[in-house]
Amino acid sequence: MKQLKIMVVDDEFASLALLKKHMSKYGECDGFEASKDALIAFHLAHAKRQPYDLITLDINMPYMDGNELLEAIRNWELASGKANRNDEVKIIMVTAAEDLKSRMRSLRKGCEEYLVKPVRADAVDAIIKKLEII
Repeated sequence: MKQLKIMVVDDEFASLALLKKHMSKYGECDGFEASKDALIAFHLAHAKRQPYDLITLDINMPYMDGNELLEAIRNWELASGKANRNDEVKIIMVTAAEDLKSRMRSLRKGCEEYLVKPVRADAVDAIIKKLEII
């Protein structure tokens, strides 16, 4: 099984720790509580030619929410010529909001999947399998 390079972004420590635990069986897992730190790490990973394979983003975060961070990542990929399904990082939005409006907003901004908190290991496994990245 391919080992993934994964970024988990969530401003709530307990949610961050739980999601990192679920994701770590798939590879190296970096966690960030602030969107700005995650965006810096995303750019550094590309500069080192070691980009992330998968990113999970909490939607409700202060300063820059998950959808804003998603948009920043997709805009950078577009500007750098990586805006095709083979080169884009796979992004899963994570939130307590189950409503269709929130889900559709994230999907329109370019995420692949959407997980509802509390995140369960079987839900993570199903999405990883569906994304076909391992």
